Amino acid sequence: MNRIGCAAFLLVAVLAVSNGFSQTGAQQTRARNHDPADEITVKGTVEDITYSAGRGGRMGIHLTLKSGSGVFQVHVGPSSYVSLQGFTFAKGDMIEVIGWEAKTGNENEILARQITKDGKVLTLRDPQGSALWAQQSGLR
Repeated sequence: MNRIGCAAFLLVAVLAVSNGFSQTGAQQTRARNHDPADEITVKGTVEDITYSAGRGGRMGIHLTLKSGSGVFQVHVGPSSYVSLQGFTFAKGDMIEVIGWEAKTGNENEILARQITKDGKVLTLRDPQGSALWAQQSGLR
């Protein structure tokens, strides 16, 4: 490859990496700038629990929640944080989720701020959407 080709390749690589960082930052900004007035509350039954790898290899918990108003994909948070709070989820659990709704394709999604199960409250994010686990060392 000649010098111009190497320079062009390097420029494209740098732009791709910086775009990836800016998207991550944008996602974090969206998660932290929720208006408490936009919160919704959904009560229903946990139909499924899935785990997916997130940033830093942490396993994130996602719940499929069936309610009277539809089926929602609930973004909970890192399984390590949920466990440290003494919380677990199982199919058939009746829960109440307070959070922010987002539509992605045909699925309703909720970014959970707080989940109540059997009278016990799991708080995941502050009223503006900032993740509480990010404030604890070792869980970032």
